[in-house]
Parts: sequence; structure tokens; C-alpha cells
Amino acid sequence: MIKLIALIIAALLQTGAAVGAIWIIRIARGKISWALIAIAFFIMAIRRILELVYYLAGDSYELMDVYTWIGVAISFIMAIAV
Repeated sequence: MIKLIALIIAALLQTGAAVGAIWIIRIARGKISWALIAIAFFIMAIRRILELVYYLAGDSYELMDVYTWIGVAISFIMAIAV
């Protein structure tokens, strides 16, 4: 139950971060770095939502390789953005 609550909170926070980054793009007048950060946050939010869905389905550990590669892609995008 605690893991479920943690996953829901993580998904909501990550989605909020993605929305916040999109808002900053508008303020920063379309800087490419903020666009890349927003994309990375959006991918991270999708990753958290997928983790929640698979946890609810009972298959929480079957996509560990996919999560690892998504993490690598996110790190790459964030490195380029900074």
C-alpha cells in the first residue's frame, strides 16, 4: 500500500514538473535547453505512470530493462540541455 501511494505521488510530481518546464519555455521565449528539459521531464512522467500501471497489474518487475534504457535516454537529454 505504501509503494502504491509513493508511485502515485511520484507520478503526480513528475507530471507537475513537466508542466512547469513547459510553462518556463514560454517565459524563456522558447530556449532549446528548456524544451529539452521539458521533454526529459515528460518522458520521466510517462515512465512513472507506466511503473504505476504495471504495479497495479501485478507485473512491476518485468520492464526493468525498459526502465533502465528510458533512464539512459532521460540522462542523455538532460545532459544535452544543460
